[in-house]
Amino acid sequence: AAPAAIPPRVAPPPPLEECPAADHLEWVICLVEALCRATHRAWSPAHAAEASRLGLERALEMSPEENAAHLVHGPAKQFALLGGGLPPESETVSSARSWLRGLRDSAYATVALLAVHAPGAFYPSDAVAAAVSRAAHFDIKSARDRHARALVHTVARPVLSRCPASHRARWHAALTTGLVPHMHERLSSAWARSRREASAAENVFGGVEDGEAAAFAASLGAGGGAAAVAELVSDRVTRDLTRDHCALLELLAAPGGTFGRKTKGSGLTGHLQNLQGGLTGAPTAAGETAAAERLAHGGGKHVLEWMAATRAAEGGVSGDRCARAALATAAAAVTWGDSEAAGKALGFLRGIVAAAAASGPGAAMSALGGGAGFGDGVNKNQTPPPPMESSLREDVAGTALSACLAGLTVPTNSAHQADVLGVIRDVVLRLLPTTRAARDTLLSLPGMTPGELDRLLSDLSAIRSEKKAATRVKETLVAAAGGGDALRAFAEARASSSSTGAIQMPSVTTRTPAAASNTWSEEDVNGIGLNPLTANARTTQ
Repeated sequence: AAPAAIPPRVAPPPPLEECPAADHLEWVICLVEALCRATHRAWSPAHAAEASRLGLERALEMSPEENAAHLVHGPAKQFALLGGGLPPESETVSSARSWLRGLRDSAYATVALLAVHAPGAFYPSDAVAAAVSRAAHFDIKSARDRHARALVHTVARPVLSRCPASHRARWHAALTTGLVPHMHERLSSAWARSRREASAAENVFGGVEDGEAAAFAASLGAGGGAAAVAELVSDRVTRDLTRDHCALLELLAAPGGTFGRKTKGSGLTGHLQNLQGGLTGAPTAAGETAAAERLAHGGGKHVLEWMAATRAAEGGVSGDRCARAALATAAAAVTWGDSEAAGKALGFLRGIVAAAAASGPGAAMSALGGGAGFGDGVNKNQTPPPPMESSLREDVAGTALSACLAGLTVPTNSAHQADVLGVIRDVVLRLLPTTRAARDTLLSLPGMTPGELDRLLSDLSAIRSEKKAATRVKETLVAAAGGGDALRAFAEARASSSSTGAIQMPSVTTRTPAAASNTWSEEDVNGIGLNPLTANARTTQ
């Protein structure tokens, strides 16, 4: 069972006649839509120019308290609380900002509360879904990053996480058809801007308090305190937005969540079973489907259902625009240097790789459809989602594999080593035999040859253990990397790694009085969380 703090999903929702909001829901949503349109329009170029003419341009920016909330304790936070080097703002500016924020937050909260307390009338209504979609997407290009994050965090994620399986297609189409491509463009631009600013300042703001304080002190000494605060806050907002959007992508791949569910597959596909003339006891299509249903991503069926919903919402004229945007965002997030976002992005990559594998030659797509498991027990006679096109399967294989190979060299991904290697293993096991892109990507490694690749497949065809298969893939990558220290150190999971994906039990040693010292060692500082700058400056801690 899920922890008590996590509200259970309402599936199926109560009957419509038992919902007290049924008679009022549509006109309430109309008011919410009007509020969202009015507040979103305030940040459009024309209205921002009008606010500037009236002297209210600072009402469209964050308050000193909001800026400080995005900063860790230190000189930058104190500087932001004192006004950030700007002259005091008028009461009119402060009131206008609070009024706009209150309208927007109340509108978003109303949508989320209706999804929680009136699901019987909320989720089955096409009119409500259309109104929420219009409200969420109205003038989204003019929204600031913090507003986009509020939209994803307080509307899209809560509504989709509680959506019953029978209504997912409706709400996937309403909340993700335009949002996912837009977020790819927004995040790509934001991270490119952040990298340029960090490169210009010769400092990458990775959330480390000491590095942030040093960078801010240097900027403040040069008279650029306000610009430094804005840059720090922008970086934090970008990271928060990335994490929320990647969590939304993971939700699309695993709508039931990963709590208590397997996230990694086991066993081999039919392609590998037949590499050496076939093995005895090969699993049947029904057996493979039953195993896939036990996974959080459902063997890729959730991604295929989402793709079908968004494709239908666009009238089939844009192809797989949403899926390609989501794939590009998740692949880039693995290399952006944010550990939490990378972990969520890897969850989506697993799902879309599984969807590509389920759409390949020899895959039992019919078993993912009208047979057992489709729709999580809701309307099992429903038409199965169409398979992924071959061109997109090639993109999934090449993009996911390239992103994970690059992600192996990113230090912040050390906590997700098993997940990164797991995606690579999935691609090798399930897409390498049927896609050209996967083979070409692996052959691009310095030490990889066609003969070594064939030996890898031959070995994997005889390995029954998932862990041993992943180890074999890891050994091949280390050898093919040409002895690169960064990739080799990461793949070998040195004991000096700062974090791992599993729970670690601390090793406790008895400290004798004779071994005591008047100073704190580096192990002491790191082990009990002391401030390394002041650990030896005080006699007691």
